This record gives sequence, structure tokens and C-alpha cells, in this order.
Amino acid sequence: MQIIKKFFKEFFIIILITIIYLIPSTVETITRMSIFGFKNVEGGNFLKAPLVGSNTIIPIITSIIVILIFMCFSKKIKIQDFELKFINKKNIIYILVGFISMRIIAYAGTAILKIQGMENSMNDAMLTGLYKNTSWYLIIVTIVIFAPIVEEIIFRGYIIGRLFENKQILGIVVSSLIFGSIHTITNITSLIMYFLLGVVAGILYYKTKRLEVSIGAHLLNNLAAVIVMFFI
Repeated sequence: MQIIKKFFKEFFIIILITIIYLIPSTVETITRMSIFGFKNVEGGNFLKAPLVGSNTIIPIITSIIVILIFMCFSKKIKIQDFELKFINKKNIIYILVGFISMRIIAYAGTAILKIQGMENSMNDAMLTGLYKNTSWYLIIVTIVIFAPIVEEIIFRGYIIGRLFENKQILGIVVSSLIFGSIHTITNITSLIMYFLLGVVAGILYYKTKRLEVSIGAHLLNNLAAVIVMFFI
């Protein structure tokens, strides 16, 4: 009976996590549709509607609220209390090593994709197309801040730290596979690339038991990617 009760509890949490995680992107989509004109929405053309100036206010506020919800959720189910005490020499080194490892994986994966005839991964191509007409501050909030914090809470904190609390090595593999699969995978190369990025983040969390460390490496990686995609 306890096993069944626990299963349905975790199933409900997963559904809730998924819904809340998708709220910011849904708000962004609706905002773009309103700019484009609901009566004129055809296919996916409305996704090209620029999000600039005052049009970014609601998406930014929504992302910040969802980040706070996930941080409270993390504390509530005892995944992680976010505290500044995580800052020490050891963890900073882990963050930097993790970041460098992620960039090596990303550059190597992109190089292989180019050999296969693709300029970038489909995920990067979609992000570039979606945010090329977007104010830089929304890009920073969405890709550099929201994604690392929320994704690390879900994939490293919840999956590894809770669902696979007693089998965390297996949790790293499972979470990395799921993490890879949500990044618009088109071939085995892109799957392996994002899987390995997830493995690096998983190892950082496993070694330090601090989500802030995997978040830090993830954040720096996304920041480097954003600078290349949008500002160079």
C-alpha cells in the first residue's frame, strides 16, 4: 500500500513539475501571438514576432516567479536549501571544471554535427530563430538564469536526489537521458552531446551534494552559448 501511495505521489509531483516548467514558454508564446495578432496567426509565423521593451515584462516576471516556485519546492521536499555557504574554493573549482568540460563537449558535438552537414544542433538553431528578435535581457533571464536553475532542480535535484536517492549513479544516467531527449534531438550525435552535458552536471551534484554547483556550471555554459549565438 505504501509503495502504491508513494508512486502516485511522485507521479502527481512529476505532472505538476512539468506543467509549472512549461508556464514561461507558454506565456512567451501567447505574448508573441498577441503581438502578431490572434486573427492573423498562421502556422508558426507568430513565433517570429519580436519580444522587446514592454512586451518582455510579463514573460520576465513569469520566469522569475516560476524560478522562486521551484526553489521553494526544492526546499519543501528537502532537495536543497539554497544558501551562500556553498561558496568555497572546492565548489568554485568544481564549477569551473564543469563549465570547461561542458564547453568541450558542446564544441566537439557541434564540430561533429558540422561534419554531418548541420551548422548547429536543432536545439541551438531553434533558440537562435526564436530569440533573434528578442531583447537581450529576456534572453539572459530565459536561457542563462531560468533554464539552469529550474532544469538543475528537476533533473539533478529531483531525479537524482529524490527519485534515485539510493542509486544516484543510475539516477545520473536516467536524468541525463531525459535531459538529452528534451533538447530537440534529431540524431544520435545531438543526443550524446546533451546526454554528456547532463552527465557532467549530474557528477557535479553527486560529488558536492550542492545544486548550486551544477547550476553554476550550467549557467556559465549557457552564458557562453548565448554570447556566441546572439552577441558575436
